[in-house]
Amino acid sequence: MVGLLMVCGAILSGCMSQQPEPASEVKVPQSPVPAKPKPPTLEQQVSLMLRQAERAMYGDRLMFPEDDNAYDRYQAVLKLQPGNAQAISGLQQILVRYVQMGREALRHSRLGNAKAYARRAGLIDADNPLLREFEQQLSEAERLNPVAPAKVSSGRPVSSKLGTPESGPESQYELNLSDLNLRGDAIRAVLKEIAERVKSSDEVLLIVARNDAEGRWLYKEMKKAAEGYRIRGDIKVGSPPRIIVYPPI
Repeated sequence: MVGLLMVCGAILSGCMSQQPEPASEVKVPQSPVPAKPKPPTLEQQVSLMLRQAERAMYGDRLMFPEDDNAYDRYQAVLKLQPGNAQAISGLQQILVRYVQMGREALRHSRLGNAKAYARRAGLIDADNPLLREFEQQLSEAERLNPVAPAKVSSGRPVSSKLGTPESGPESQYELNLSDLNLRGDAIRAVLKEIAERVKSSDEVLLIVARNDAEGRWLYKEMKKAAEGYRIRGDIKVGSPPRIIVYPPI
């Protein structure tokens, strides 16, 4: 009996001395922290802007719209890399393109359009020999053909809510169809020229467009170019597309 008690005591003592093993720590794998992207190098920035400028040139977005045009891109490149040959060459291509458009307008007796293109080219290089030659052609055209604004055979179809323009000659800007269809820099330059004119003269416009959507686009672009000035005018569906400027009412 004594021996049995001793054996049982030994077993109980052994059980009491065994401690539970601590739970092993579970390590959750951590996601690697993504490395911060390196800022583009100067060369990468320049290369990107040059590609953007080339795309804008291809789309004839020379100086318009303000947020996507070749002129601004090339100027930005020159701020980063003064003397960049590709940017300088690109600006000269813009000048040449404006002179080409100006000569085309002059051949079709659109003197106002031609002068607008010449002014745009002058912003790039007023002393460029090609531009100087074109400006001489403009002066000669003005001398031989004094401004004789076109008359509108249908009278003065200005909305009655605008009143009736005062008697006197009206000016007419014919809109080049290919430029209008493209809605690029060429047509925007003409619209800006008209908007700046009426802003200073307070004249009234009649927009003749092939459809209402085109007329509203023309008005919107001129309103944007006038910067806060309320352009007064009306839209008429007709052909060919043109903008007629009447004296102040």
